[in-house]
Amino acid sequence: MKETIKKGLALGIGLAVTTKEQAEKLVEELVEKRRNEPTGV
Repeated sequence: MKETIKKGLALGIGLAVTTKEQAEKLVEELVEKRRNEPTGV
């Protein structure tokens, strides 16, 4: 029982870290795209 709980907790933490990294990557890509767009001013 304890081992299952530990595995579930580790999985949850792993998913959270992966999601955070993916979100950061997405934000970086969006910022870079925005920088490359003409301002139109």
